[in-house]
Amino acid sequence: MKHILGPFTLFYTYDWMKDKTSWAQRVGKMPNLPVNAFNAVIATYLAAVFTYPFAVTARDMVDFWPKKNGIDPWGGNYRKAASWLWFSQSWNFAFPGLFKKFFWHVAPMWFTTLLLADKFGIFSYWRVDMMSGAGDNTNEDSFI
Repeated sequence: MKHILGPFTLFYTYDWMKDKTSWAQRVGKMPNLPVNAFNAVIATYLAAVFTYPFAVTARDMVDFWPKKNGIDPWGGNYRKAASWLWFSQSWNFAFPGLFKKFFWHVAPMWFTTLLLADKFGIFSYWRVDMMSGAGDNTNEDSFI
């Protein structure tokens, strides 16, 4: 789940943010790099926040999980372990370990991946068809 949810959130949020901030490039004549870097920072942060609980659950179950008398209290069930992680009294809602190791491990890679993917044109519309609709980053998007 951590390897699916992270990139999905990363790319989807970046694409959504790119459409929502396209007015700054089209109407405001702002350069591409600062706007794309802002979008990439927001997308990277959200992807790390959404992925962090799954990464902690998987790591704790495999490596550091406390076992009572050598028996795993959740029987290898990730759903039960994730529920305990989210709803236990010892869980700090502010994600106490997010910026210690996890974020700085994945953020540079995800941030660079987004900017390179955008530079290669993955987030650009390369053909015009009837499905492009609103949000195709043209000047007409600014007018209703």
